[in-house]
Amino acid sequence: MQPQRAHTFARLLALFFLPLGLLAQQPASSTRPVAAPKSTPDEPLQFTFAPTPELSELDADTLPDSRFRQYDPARRHTVDWGTLGNLGASARPLFFEIAPRRGFDVGIHNFDLYRIAPQELRFYRNANAFTEVGYSRGRSQDDGEFSAKFARTFAGGMNFSLEYRNIKNLGQYRYQNTKHNALAFGGWLPVGKRYEAFLVFAKNTLKQQENGGITSADAFGGDNVGGAIDIPVWLDDNKALTRQGTQDLQLTQHLKIAGAAQTDSTGREIADSRRALRLTHTLTWGKETYKYAHGDVPATDAVFYGDFFTDARGLRHYLELRRLENAVMLTTFKPKGTGRRSDFLAAGLSHSYFDVAQEPETQRFSNLFLTGNAAFTPSERFNFELRGDLGLLENGGEYRLEGRLKLGLGAAGELRGQLLSQRRPPALVAERLFVSKQTVWSNDFAKPVENSLSATYALPRFGFEATGATHLVNNF
Repeated sequence: MQPQRAHTFARLLALFFLPLGLLAQQPASSTRPVAAPKSTPDEPLQFTFAPTPELSELDADTLPDSRFRQYDPARRHTVDWGTLGNLGASARPLFFEIAPRRGFDVGIHNFDLYRIAPQELRFYRNANAFTEVGYSRGRSQDDGEFSAKFARTFAGGMNFSLEYRNIKNLGQYRYQNTKHNALAFGGWLPVGKRYEAFLVFAKNTLKQQENGGITSADAFGGDNVGGAIDIPVWLDDNKALTRQGTQDLQLTQHLKIAGAAQTDSTGREIADSRRALRLTHTLTWGKETYKYAHGDVPATDAVFYGDFFTDARGLRHYLELRRLENAVMLTTFKPKGTGRRSDFLAAGLSHSYFDVAQEPETQRFSNLFLTGNAAFTPSERFNFELRGDLGLLENGGEYRLEGRLKLGLGAAGELRGQLLSQRRPPALVAERLFVSKQTVWSNDFAKPVENSLSATYALPRFGFEATGATHLVNNF
Protein backbone atom coordinates (compact mmCIF):
# COMPACT_ATOMS: atom_id res chain seq x y z
CA MET A 1 0.00 0.00 0.00
CA GLN A 2 1.08 3.59 -0.59
CA PRO A 3 2.48 5.08 2.62
CA GLN A 4 0.72 7.99 4.23
CA ARG A 5 2.34 11.07 2.75
CA ALA A 6 2.26 14.60 4.04
CA HIS A 7 1.86 16.32 0.70
CA THR A 8 0.75 19.67 -0.55
CA PHE A 9 -0.01 20.43 -4.11
CA ALA A 10 0.02 24.00 -5.37
CA ARG A 11 -0.25 25.41 -8.86
CA LEU A 12 1.45 28.78 -8.92
CA LEU A 13 3.81 30.89 -10.96
CA ALA A 14 7.38 29.79 -10.44
CA LEU A 15 9.93 32.54 -9.97
CA PHE A 16 12.00 31.51 -12.94
CA PHE A 17 8.93 31.72 -15.21
CA LEU A 18 7.70 35.03 -13.79
CA PRO A 19 9.59 37.32 -16.23
CA LEU A 20 8.02 35.54 -19.19
CA GLY A 21 4.60 35.82 -17.63
CA LEU A 22 5.07 39.56 -17.06
CA LEU A 23 6.18 40.09 -20.65
CA ALA A 24 3.03 38.35 -21.82
CA GLN A 25 0.58 40.63 -20.06
CA GLN A 26 0.00 42.35 -23.40
CA PRO A 27 -1.59 40.32 -26.23
CA ALA A 28 1.00 38.89 -28.61
CA SER A 29 1.36 40.90 -31.82
CA SER A 30 0.66 39.18 -35.12
CA THR A 31 1.29 39.70 -38.82
CA ARG A 32 -2.12 38.23 -39.58
CA PRO A 33 -4.69 40.30 -41.50
CA VAL A 34 -7.10 40.11 -38.55
CA ALA A 35 -6.24 41.94 -35.34
CA ALA A 36 -5.38 39.78 -32.36
CA PRO A 37 -8.16 39.54 -29.75
CA LYS A 38 -7.61 41.15 -26.39
CA SER A 39 -7.21 38.66 -23.57
CA THR A 40 -9.42 38.84 -20.52
CA PRO A 41 -8.66 37.52 -17.02
CA ASP A 42 -11.36 34.85 -17.38
CA GLU A 43 -10.35 33.77 -20.87
CA PRO A 44 -10.69 29.96 -21.07
CA LEU A 45 -7.57 27.91 -21.71
CA GLN A 46 -7.81 26.33 -25.15
CA PHE A 47 -5.33 23.85 -26.55
CA THR A 48 -4.83 21.71 -29.62
CA PHE A 49 -2.57 18.87 -30.77
CA ALA A 50 -0.23 18.67 -33.75
CA PRO A 51 -2.22 16.01 -35.71
CA THR A 52 -5.51 17.98 -35.53
CA PRO A 53 -4.93 21.76 -35.32
CA GLU A 54 -8.50 22.44 -36.50
CA LEU A 55 -9.81 21.16 -33.15
CA SER A 56 -9.70 22.97 -29.80
CA GLU A 57 -10.31 21.63 -26.30
CA LEU A 58 -10.80 23.40 -22.99
CA ASP A 59 -8.22 22.72 -20.30
CA ALA A 60 -9.44 21.31 -16.99
CA ASP A 61 -10.57 23.74 -14.34
CA THR A 62 -7.73 24.80 -12.03
CA LEU A 63 -9.92 24.56 -8.93
CA PRO A 64 -8.82 21.87 -6.40
CA ASP A 65 -10.74 18.93 -7.86
CA SER A 66 -9.85 15.24 -7.45
CA ARG A 67 -7.11 15.42 -10.08
CA PHE A 68 -5.59 18.43 -8.33
CA ARG A 69 -5.51 16.59 -5.00
CA GLN A 70 -4.27 13.23 -6.28
CA TYR A 71 -0.54 13.35 -7.02
CA ASP A 72 -0.10 9.65 -7.96
CA PRO A 73 -0.65 9.03 -11.72
CA ALA A 74 -1.70 5.44 -10.97
CA ARG A 75 -4.70 6.73 -9.00
CA ARG A 76 -5.96 9.26 -11.55
CA HIS A 77 -8.14 6.70 -13.33
CA THR A 78 -11.71 5.54 -12.79
CA VAL A 79 -10.18 2.37 -11.34
CA ASP A 80 -6.72 2.58 -9.79
CA TRP A 81 -3.85 0.96 -11.64
CA GLY A 82 -1.84 -1.72 -9.84
CA THR A 83 1.74 -0.82 -8.88
CA LEU A 84 4.54 -2.20 -6.72
CA GLY A 85 3.28 0.11 -3.98
CA ASN A 86 5.39 3.23 -4.32
CA LEU A 87 5.09 6.35 -6.45
CA GLY A 88 6.49 5.84 -9.94
CA ALA A 89 6.68 2.05 -9.72
CA SER A 90 5.82 -0.30 -12.59
CA ALA A 91 2.10 -0.03 -13.27
CA ARG A 92 -0.66 -1.85 -15.13
CA PRO A 93 -4.49 -1.66 -15.25
CA LEU A 94 -6.22 -3.70 -12.57
CA PHE A 95 -9.17 -4.27 -14.91
CA PHE A 96 -8.35 -6.25 -18.04
CA GLU A 97 -7.95 -3.96 -21.04
CA ILE A 98 -7.09 -4.45 -24.70
CA ALA A 99 -4.71 -1.68 -25.71
CA PRO A 100 -4.81 -0.51 -29.34
CA ARG A 101 -1.71 -1.80 -31.15
CA ARG A 102 -0.63 -1.62 -34.78
CA GLY A 103 2.26 -3.57 -36.24
CA PHE A 104 5.53 -4.23 -34.41
CA ASP A 105 5.59 -3.85 -30.63
CA VAL A 106 8.48 -4.45 -28.22
CA GLY A 107 6.01 -5.52 -25.53
CA ILE A 108 7.44 -3.59 -22.55
CA HIS A 109 4.85 -1.13 -21.21
CA ASN A 110 5.37 -1.08 -17.45
CA PHE A 111 6.30 2.63 -17.41
CA ASP A 112 3.93 3.90 -20.12
CA LEU A 113 1.89 5.70 -17.46
CA TYR A 114 4.74 8.15 -16.80
CA ARG A 115 5.84 8.92 -20.39
CA ILE A 116 5.05 11.87 -22.65
CA ALA A 117 4.69 11.10 -26.36
CA PRO A 118 5.20 13.85 -29.03
CA GLN A 119 1.55 13.73 -30.12
CA GLU A 120 0.45 14.33 -26.49
CA LEU A 121 2.06 17.77 -26.19
CA ARG A 122 -0.57 20.49 -25.85
CA PHE A 123 -0.27 23.72 -27.81
CA TYR A 124 -2.27 26.50 -26.15
CA ARG A 125 -4.13 28.99 -28.33
CA ASN A 126 -4.26 31.82 -25.80
CA ALA A 127 -2.67 35.16 -26.65
CA ASN A 128 -1.09 35.51 -23.20
CA ALA A 129 1.62 33.27 -21.79
CA PHE A 130 0.48 30.33 -19.68
CA THR A 131 2.42 28.72 -16.84
CA GLU A 132 1.39 25.93 -14.47
CA VAL A 133 3.66 24.41 -11.82
CA GLY A 134 2.84 21.67 -9.33
CA TYR A 135 4.85 20.06 -6.54
CA SER A 136 3.99 17.29 -4.09
CA ARG A 137 6.51 16.49 -1.34
CA GLY A 138 6.78 13.15 0.44
CA ARG A 139 8.41 12.18 3.70
CA SER A 140 11.77 13.67 2.72
CA GLN A 141 13.48 15.64 -0.04
CA ASP A 142 14.09 12.33 -1.81
CA ASP A 143 10.33 11.78 -2.23
CA GLY A 144 8.29 14.04 -4.44
CA GLU A 145 6.63 14.82 -7.73
CA PHE A 146 7.16 17.97 -9.79
CA SER A 147 5.34 19.05 -12.96
CA ALA A 148 5.48 22.16 -15.11
CA LYS A 149 3.79 23.47 -18.24
CA PHE A 150 4.61 26.60 -20.19
CA ALA A 151 3.20 28.01 -23.43
CA ARG A 152 3.49 31.32 -25.24
CA THR A 153 2.42 32.79 -28.56
CA PHE A 154 4.95 35.13 -30.16
CA ALA A 155 4.67 37.83 -32.79
CA GLY A 156 3.72 36.41 -36.16
CA GLY A 157 1.66 33.61 -34.62
CA MET A 158 4.50 31.25 -33.65
CA ASN A 159 3.70 29.21 -30.56
CA PHE A 160 6.05 27.47 -28.10
CA SER A 161 4.94 24.81 -25.63
CA LEU A 162 6.76 22.79 -22.95
CA GLU A 163 5.77 20.09 -20.48
CA TYR A 164 8.01 18.49 -17.85
CA ARG A 165 7.39 15.87 -15.16
CA ASN A 166 9.70 14.50 -12.49
CA ILE A 167 9.03 11.67 -10.03
CA LYS A 168 11.38 10.41 -7.35
CA ASN A 169 10.53 8.06 -4.50
CA LEU A 170 12.57 5.93 -2.10
CA GLY A 171 9.75 3.51 -1.33
CA GLN A 172 9.00 1.86 2.02
CA TYR A 173 11.26 -1.16 1.60
CA ARG A 174 14.96 -1.39 0.84
CA TYR A 175 16.19 -0.79 -2.71
CA GLN A 176 12.86 0.31 -4.12
CA ASN A 177 13.89 3.72 -5.45
CA THR A 178 12.21 5.16 -8.56
CA LYS A 179 13.33 8.19 -10.55
CA HIS A 180 11.60 9.36 -13.73
CA ASN A 181 12.06 12.37 -15.97
CA ALA A 182 9.70 13.16 -18.86
CA LEU A 183 10.15 16.21 -21.11
CA ALA A 184 8.43 17.38 -24.29
CA PHE A 185 8.71 20.74 -26.01
CA GLY A 186 8.02 22.07 -29.46
CA GLY A 187 7.02 24.90 -31.74
CA TRP A 188 3.96 25.58 -33.87
CA LEU A 189 4.69 27.79 -36.88
CA PRO A 190 1.90 28.95 -39.23
CA VAL A 191 3.08 30.37 -42.58
CA GLY A 192 0.43 32.31 -44.45
CA LYS A 193 -3.10 30.94 -44.50
CA ARG A 194 -2.34 27.54 -46.02
CA TYR A 195 0.66 26.00 -44.26
CA GLU A 196 1.57 25.21 -40.68
CA ALA A 197 4.22 23.00 -39.09
CA PHE A 198 4.72 21.44 -35.66
CA LEU A 199 8.17 20.34 -34.52
CA VAL A 200 8.23 18.40 -31.22
CA PHE A 201 11.02 16.73 -29.24
CA ALA A 202 10.20 14.32 -26.41
CA LYS A 203 12.55 12.48 -24.06
CA ASN A 204 11.72 10.06 -21.24
CA THR A 205 14.20 8.53 -18.78
CA LEU A 206 12.74 6.00 -16.32
CA LYS A 207 14.72 4.22 -13.60
CA GLN A 208 13.68 1.74 -10.93
CA GLN A 209 15.67 -0.22 -8.35
CA GLU A 210 14.64 -3.85 -8.02
CA ASN A 211 14.53 -5.72 -4.72
CA GLY A 212 12.62 -8.81 -5.87
CA GLY A 213 9.96 -8.39 -3.19
CA ILE A 214 9.94 -9.55 0.42
CA THR A 215 11.27 -13.04 1.17
CA SER A 216 8.42 -14.02 3.50
CA ALA A 217 5.27 -12.51 4.94
CA ASP A 218 6.27 -14.00 8.29
CA ALA A 219 8.67 -11.08 8.70
CA PHE A 220 5.76 -8.76 9.51
CA GLY A 221 4.90 -8.16 13.15
CA GLY A 222 6.65 -10.05 15.94
CA ASP A 223 9.91 -8.47 17.10
CA ASN A 224 10.24 -6.22 14.07
CA VAL A 225 10.16 -2.68 15.44
CA GLY A 226 11.92 -1.00 12.51
CA GLY A 227 9.00 -1.30 10.14
CA ALA A 228 9.19 -1.98 6.41
CA ILE A 229 12.83 -0.94 6.13
CA ASP A 230 13.85 -3.99 8.19
CA ILE A 231 11.82 -6.53 6.20
CA PRO A 232 14.23 -8.83 4.28
CA VAL A 233 14.02 -8.68 0.47
CA TRP A 234 15.32 -11.07 -2.17
CA LEU A 235 17.78 -8.72 -3.92
CA ASP A 236 19.53 -6.95 -1.06
CA ASP A 237 22.86 -6.00 -2.64
CA ASN A 238 21.67 -2.70 -4.23
CA LYS A 239 22.83 -3.73 -7.72
CA ALA A 240 19.66 -4.66 -9.60
CA LEU A 241 18.39 -1.81 -11.78
CA THR A 242 15.85 -1.32 -14.54
CA ARG A 243 16.38 1.59 -16.94
CA GLN A 244 14.24 2.58 -19.89
CA GLY A 245 14.65 5.56 -22.19
CA THR A 246 12.89 7.00 -25.23
CA GLN A 247 13.71 9.89 -27.56
CA ASP A 248 11.43 11.16 -30.33
CA LEU A 249 11.73 13.99 -32.84
CA GLN A 250 8.54 14.55 -34.79
CA LEU A 251 7.72 16.95 -37.63
CA THR A 252 4.06 17.36 -38.63
CA GLN A 253 3.21 19.51 -41.66
CA HIS A 254 -0.26 20.59 -42.84
CA LEU A 255 -0.94 22.14 -46.25
CA LYS A 256 -4.44 23.42 -47.02
CA ILE A 257 -5.07 22.65 -50.68
CA ALA A 258 -8.57 24.10 -50.96
CA GLY A 259 -11.43 25.49 -48.92
CA ALA A 260 -11.27 27.02 -45.49
CA ALA A 261 -7.97 28.43 -44.32
CA GLN A 262 -6.68 27.67 -40.85
CA THR A 263 -7.25 29.49 -37.62
CA ASP A 264 -4.09 31.01 -36.19
CA SER A 265 -2.36 30.00 -32.97
CA THR A 266 -4.57 32.27 -30.84
CA GLY A 267 -7.70 30.49 -32.05
CA ARG A 268 -9.21 33.29 -34.17
CA GLU A 269 -10.76 32.49 -37.52
CA ILE A 270 -8.97 34.07 -40.46
CA ALA A 271 -11.06 32.74 -43.36
CA ASP A 272 -14.48 31.37 -44.30
CA SER A 273 -15.89 28.05 -43.13
CA ARG A 274 -16.12 26.22 -46.46
CA ARG A 275 -15.11 22.57 -46.69
CA ALA A 276 -11.36 22.15 -46.47
CA LEU A 277 -9.02 19.78 -48.28
CA ARG A 278 -5.70 19.25 -46.49
CA LEU A 279 -2.52 17.24 -47.05
CA THR A 280 -0.63 16.16 -43.91
CA HIS A 281 2.85 14.66 -43.66
CA THR A 282 4.35 13.35 -40.40
CA LEU A 283 7.99 12.35 -40.06
CA THR A 284 9.16 10.73 -36.79
CA TRP A 285 12.60 9.57 -35.72
CA GLY A 286 12.70 7.59 -32.48
CA LYS A 287 15.06 5.65 -30.26
CA GLU A 288 14.10 3.33 -27.38
CA THR A 289 16.37 1.49 -24.94
CA TYR A 290 15.39 -1.16 -22.40
CA LYS A 291 17.94 -2.44 -19.89
CA TYR A 292 17.94 -4.66 -16.81
CA ALA A 293 21.26 -5.36 -15.09
CA HIS A 294 22.38 -7.07 -11.89
CA GLY A 295 26.14 -7.38 -11.51
CA ASP A 296 27.95 -10.03 -9.46
CA VAL A 297 24.81 -11.98 -8.62
CA PRO A 298 25.21 -13.81 -5.27
CA ALA A 299 24.59 -17.54 -5.31
CA THR A 300 21.71 -17.02 -2.87
CA ASP A 301 19.83 -15.11 -5.62
CA ALA A 302 19.99 -18.05 -8.04
CA VAL A 303 16.79 -19.47 -6.53
CA PHE A 304 14.99 -16.17 -7.07
CA TYR A 305 16.03 -15.84 -10.74
CA GLY A 306 15.33 -19.48 -11.64
CA ASP A 307 15.63 -20.00 -15.42
CA PHE A 308 16.83 -16.42 -15.83
CA PHE A 309 20.02 -17.21 -13.89
CA THR A 310 22.22 -17.72 -16.95
CA ASP A 311 25.51 -16.26 -15.71
CA ALA A 312 26.68 -15.86 -12.09
CA ARG A 313 29.05 -13.06 -13.14
CA GLY A 314 26.03 -10.84 -13.76
CA LEU A 315 22.63 -10.73 -15.43
CA ARG A 316 21.85 -8.30 -18.23
CA HIS A 317 19.11 -7.82 -20.78
CA TYR A 318 19.59 -4.99 -23.26
CA LEU A 319 17.34 -4.03 -26.17
CA GLU A 320 17.71 -0.99 -28.41
CA LEU A 321 15.20 0.08 -31.05
CA ARG A 322 15.62 2.75 -33.70
CA ARG A 323 12.72 3.65 -35.95
CA LEU A 324 11.91 6.02 -38.79
CA GLU A 325 8.25 6.62 -39.59
CA ASN A 326 6.64 8.42 -42.53
CA ALA A 327 2.91 9.00 -42.80
CA VAL A 328 0.94 10.87 -45.49
CA MET A 329 -2.75 11.67 -45.04
CA LEU A 330 -5.29 13.42 -47.30
CA THR A 331 -8.07 14.96 -45.25
CA THR A 332 -11.33 16.77 -45.86
CA PHE A 333 -13.47 18.35 -43.14
CA LYS A 334 -16.16 20.99 -42.66
CA PRO A 335 -15.37 23.57 -39.94
CA LYS A 336 -18.18 24.43 -37.55
CA GLY A 337 -17.16 27.48 -35.58
CA THR A 338 -13.80 27.95 -33.92
CA GLY A 339 -12.16 24.72 -32.84
CA ARG A 340 -14.91 22.39 -34.07
CA ARG A 341 -15.83 20.43 -37.18
CA SER A 342 -19.09 18.87 -38.32
CA ASP A 343 -17.50 16.00 -40.21
CA PHE A 344 -14.07 14.57 -41.01
CA LEU A 345 -12.76 12.07 -43.56
CA ALA A 346 -9.12 11.06 -44.06
CA ALA A 347 -7.15 8.38 -45.90
CA GLY A 348 -3.42 7.79 -46.12
CA LEU A 349 -0.38 5.53 -46.01
CA SER A 350 2.02 4.91 -43.12
CA HIS A 351 5.48 3.33 -43.38
CA SER A 352 7.79 2.47 -40.46
CA TYR A 353 11.37 1.21 -40.62
CA PHE A 354 12.75 -0.60 -37.55
CA ASP A 355 16.32 -1.42 -36.53
CA VAL A 356 16.21 -3.71 -33.49
CA ALA A 357 19.27 -4.82 -31.50
CA GLN A 358 18.41 -7.33 -28.78
CA GLU A 359 21.68 -8.70 -27.45
CA PRO A 360 23.13 -10.67 -29.13
CA GLU A 361 20.91 -10.52 -32.28
CA THR A 362 19.84 -7.73 -34.63
CA GLN A 363 17.09 -7.43 -37.24
CA ARG A 364 15.77 -4.81 -39.66
CA PHE A 365 12.32 -4.72 -41.21
CA SER A 366 9.45 -2.44 -42.23
CA ASN A 367 5.73 -2.05 -41.52
CA LEU A 368 3.31 -0.69 -44.11
CA PHE A 369 -0.33 0.21 -43.42
CA LEU A 370 -3.24 1.87 -45.17
CA THR A 371 -4.91 4.24 -42.70
CA GLY A 372 -8.31 5.88 -42.59
CA ASN A 373 -10.29 8.09 -40.19
CA ALA A 374 -13.88 9.29 -40.24
CA ALA A 375 -15.92 11.43 -37.84
CA PHE A 376 -19.44 12.84 -37.83
CA THR A 377 -20.38 15.50 -35.27
CA PRO A 378 -23.55 17.36 -36.31
CA SER A 379 -24.11 18.68 -32.76
CA GLU A 380 -22.58 18.63 -29.30
CA ARG A 381 -24.97 15.81 -28.37
CA PHE A 382 -23.88 13.40 -31.09
CA ASN A 383 -20.39 12.27 -31.97
CA PHE A 384 -19.32 9.28 -34.04
CA GLU A 385 -15.69 8.41 -34.82
CA LEU A 386 -14.17 5.53 -36.75
CA ARG A 387 -10.47 4.75 -37.28
CA GLY A 388 -8.92 1.89 -39.20
CA ASP A 389 -5.56 0.46 -40.31
CA LEU A 390 -5.00 -2.33 -42.84
CA GLY A 391 -1.62 -4.07 -43.17
CA LEU A 392 0.11 -4.44 -46.53
CA LEU A 393 2.94 -6.67 -47.83
CA GLU A 394 4.64 -8.31 -44.82
CA ASN A 395 1.82 -6.98 -42.62
CA GLY A 396 -0.86 -8.66 -44.72
CA GLY A 397 -3.74 -9.96 -42.62
CA GLU A 398 -3.16 -7.43 -39.84
CA TYR A 399 -5.73 -4.75 -39.07
CA ARG A 400 -7.06 -2.42 -36.42
CA LEU A 401 -10.58 -0.97 -36.22
CA GLU A 402 -11.66 1.49 -33.52
CA GLY A 403 -15.09 3.07 -33.17
CA ARG A 404 -16.57 5.53 -30.66
CA LEU A 405 -20.12 6.80 -30.29
CA LYS A 406 -21.57 9.42 -27.93
CA LEU A 407 -25.27 10.19 -27.72
CA GLY A 408 -26.46 13.02 -25.46
CA LEU A 409 -29.84 12.60 -23.79
CA GLY A 410 -30.11 16.07 -22.28
CA ALA A 411 -31.17 15.99 -18.64
CA ALA A 412 -31.32 12.17 -18.84
CA GLY A 413 -27.53 11.95 -19.24
CA GLU A 414 -25.58 10.42 -22.10
CA LEU A 415 -24.76 7.09 -23.69
CA ARG A 416 -21.29 6.13 -24.93
CA GLY A 417 -20.09 3.10 -26.83
CA GLN A 418 -16.65 1.89 -27.86
CA LEU A 419 -15.42 -0.89 -30.16
CA LEU A 420 -11.91 -2.22 -30.77
CA SER A 421 -11.04 -5.09 -33.07
CA GLN A 422 -7.49 -5.90 -34.14
CA ARG A 423 -5.08 -8.56 -35.39
CA ARG A 424 -1.44 -7.86 -34.71
CA PRO A 425 1.94 -9.61 -34.36
CA PRO A 426 2.96 -11.01 -30.96
CA ALA A 427 5.22 -8.70 -28.95
CA LEU A 428 8.97 -9.13 -29.44
CA VAL A 429 9.70 -10.12 -25.82
CA ALA A 430 6.97 -12.78 -26.01
CA GLU A 431 8.65 -14.30 -29.05
CA ARG A 432 12.23 -14.29 -27.78
CA LEU A 433 14.24 -13.32 -24.73
CA PHE A 434 17.96 -13.30 -24.02
CA VAL A 435 19.61 -12.83 -20.63
CA SER A 436 23.39 -12.30 -20.60
CA LYS A 437 23.28 -13.23 -24.32
CA GLN A 438 21.84 -16.65 -23.48
CA THR A 439 18.47 -17.77 -24.87
CA VAL A 440 15.77 -18.02 -22.20
CA TRP A 441 12.91 -18.67 -24.64
CA SER A 442 12.25 -18.67 -28.37
CA ASN A 443 8.65 -18.95 -29.62
CA ASP A 444 6.69 -18.75 -32.85
CA PHE A 445 3.21 -17.65 -31.80
CA ALA A 446 0.21 -17.06 -34.04
CA LYS A 447 -1.00 -13.49 -34.34
CA PRO A 448 -3.55 -12.61 -31.62
CA VAL A 449 -7.04 -11.51 -32.64
CA GLU A 450 -8.53 -9.17 -30.03
CA ASN A 451 -12.05 -7.77 -29.77
CA SER A 452 -13.44 -5.42 -27.14
CA LEU A 453 -16.89 -3.85 -26.82
CA SER A 454 -18.06 -1.50 -24.08
CA ALA A 455 -21.09 0.66 -23.29
CA THR A 456 -21.42 3.45 -20.74
CA TYR A 457 -24.36 5.34 -19.27
CA ALA A 458 -23.52 8.56 -17.44
CA LEU A 459 -25.32 11.25 -15.46
CA PRO A 460 -22.59 13.93 -15.24
CA ARG A 461 -24.54 16.32 -13.01
CA PHE A 462 -24.85 13.58 -10.34
CA GLY A 463 -21.33 12.23 -10.85
CA PHE A 464 -22.75 8.83 -11.83
CA GLU A 465 -21.32 6.52 -14.48
CA ALA A 466 -21.77 2.80 -15.17
CA THR A 467 -19.84 0.80 -17.76
CA GLY A 468 -20.12 -2.74 -19.04
CA ALA A 469 -17.40 -4.29 -21.21
CA THR A 470 -16.69 -7.62 -22.86
CA HIS A 471 -13.40 -8.85 -24.31
CA LEU A 472 -12.64 -11.80 -26.58
CA VAL A 473 -9.05 -12.77 -27.39
CA ASN A 474 -7.92 -15.61 -29.64
CA ASN A 475 -4.30 -16.83 -29.70
CA PHE A 476 -3.73 -15.09 -26.35
